[in-house]
Amino acid sequence: MGRFKAKRKRKKGRVKKTTAKKTTAKKPTPAKRAPPRGAVTYLYVLTSTSTPGKTYVGVTNDPGRRLRQHNGQLQGGARYTSRFKPWAFHAIFRFQARHDALSVEWRVKHMRSTADGKGVQGIVRRVHRHAHGRAGFQELIRV
Repeated sequence: MGRFKAKRKRKKGRVKKTTAKKTTAKKPTPAKRAPPRGAVTYLYVLTSTSTPGKTYVGVTNDPGRRLRQHNGQLQGGARYTSRFKPWAFHAIFRFQARHDALSVEWRVKHMRSTADGKGVQGIVRRVHRHAHGRAGFQELIRV
């Protein structure tokens, strides 16, 4: 029965019991710039007007401000977009939840299919393929 059980060694002497102090965990402070509830999030596709074939996909809650950032008029644009200015919107998509927009953005950037095609039209097809069935998904602009 107990043929393979390991033998336990008993320690000689008295075992000290320690009492741990109960500490209350501090609650994390809320984010300073939390988006308001019910706010929509936009996924956008930019094309460079100076360099044909250059595209950029991103997520924001204010597309106009974000385009000015990418074009260098405001601080905070992406590093990639600083080289191929100026940029223009090719397509803007609206999502009800930020999580859905970020999820679709990741899928568009990482999951490519030859069936979608190349270039900016392929990007737009990927957005439609991955966003199908998401709550509040709507295409607003396509050039």
